[in-house]
This record gives sequence, structure tokens and C-alpha cells, in this order.
Amino acid sequence: MATQVRLTQALLKLKKRKRKLLLVIDEVAPTREVVQLAALYQSMIRQGYPVAMVMTGLPNQVSELQNNAVLTFLLRSGRIELAPLNLLDVQNRYQTAFTKGERQLSTALAQRLAVLTKGYAYAFQLLGCLLWETGAETLDDQVLDQVLPTYRYQLYRNVYTKIYQELSPIDRQFILAMAQVNADEVAIGQIRQALQKPSNYIANYRRRLIDDQVIRPTKYGHVTFTLPLFGDFIRENQALLDLM
Repeated sequence: MATQVRLTQALLKLKKRKRKLLLVIDEVAPTREVVQLAALYQSMIRQGYPVAMVMTGLPNQVSELQNNAVLTFLLRSGRIELAPLNLLDVQNRYQTAFTKGERQLSTALAQRLAVLTKGYAYAFQLLGCLLWETGAETLDDQVLDQVLPTYRYQLYRNVYTKIYQELSPIDRQFILAMAQVNADEVAIGQIRQALQKPSNYIANYRRRLIDDQVIRPTKYGHVTFTLPLFGDFIRENQALLDLM
């Protein structure tokens, strides 16, 4: 209540001065505090106060917050899902950055780097940083091979383990069936056969994983992992993942 009073007082002052307040929350999660703040925001909007709010976070966290029973108004708010980075842009950024740093990077290797990131922003930053920190004046396949184990480990530890932990048991079965095919593009029919489930059942979990940006559709009837090396992560760590 004290927070609401202080916020109301601040908004009254801003309104008199014809100013607005923008609330920005990064890495949003459906915690009790965030739910309370969102409910307070809704109340302020209803009372006509000059306030707006922007929240960013992982798709599954945002979806859970939007589907909260007391925050249904968030379903009417604008939601922008960021697409993967364009691979040509990734290639160009790598070449530009390393050239400015007086490092040699061939077009062929820059293309390989772009493919390794799969357009995932964190992977783009991570791989570039690891290569830069080698201090190599000429970047080649040998230098890349030196950093790949660290690249994998940090993706697995910093991102993928958390993503996997937040998946439902059926979501996990779906992506395990995908990973076991060990192909860049996996036919939905192969997943259905592995899980021995009807088409409508598979379609429901396919949609859930697409919404969570874990997988994406490719050609008709096929899907691929959105994140780079995610299939490798599942295959290489299956024994440990079963214990989570």
C-alpha cells in the first residue's frame, strides 16, 4: 500500500507537469512482486495516470505472466517476439568488428561463425567474445576449434539447462524425440512415431514449443531447434537431464 501511495503521488506531480512515467522490467518472471506491480499498473491506467510499462523476458515467462488469472489485461497488450538475427548481418558484423580490431577473418570463416550462432543473439555475442579473447591476429578453423568446447559449455550451462528445466514432461519427450533423429530438420511424423501419439496431441505440443521459441517450423511438416547446438545438448546430457 505504501508503494501505491508513493507512486500515486509521483504520478500526480508528473501529470501536473505534463510528463509521463515509463516502467521498464528486464528478464521478467511471474513472481509475486511482478504480479503485484502489474496489477498496480493496471489500476493506475484505469485512473488515467500518465504511465506506461515495457517488459522483456523469455517467451515462456511472458506467456505465464499474461495468463495469470488476475492479469488478463496483459493479453490485450502489444507483444513483440524478436526473430533470430539475420545470418548475413551476423557474418557482416563479425567481419566488420574483427577488421576494425586489426584481426584477419575470412568470409568463409565468418559464414561458418554465423551458422554456428543460428542467429541467436547471446550465441552471437558469446562466440565473438571467445574468439576475440584468444588474441589471435588471424582467425582460422584451428582458432575456432579451440574455443568451441567453451562455447558449447557456456551455452549449455548459462541458457539451455534453465530452458530444459522449465519445460513440461511432455515437452521434454517431444524435444528428446527430435534430438534423437539427429538431423537439422525433423519430420513431425518421426516425432509422432517415436511418441506413439495422435496428430492432434503432437500438434498441441509443437505449438507450445514454437510459442516458447524452442523450435521453429521449416518446410511443410518439419521443425528444427531454434537454438544452436540444442540438439547436441539434449543428446550429450540425456543421462543428467533425466535427473532434473
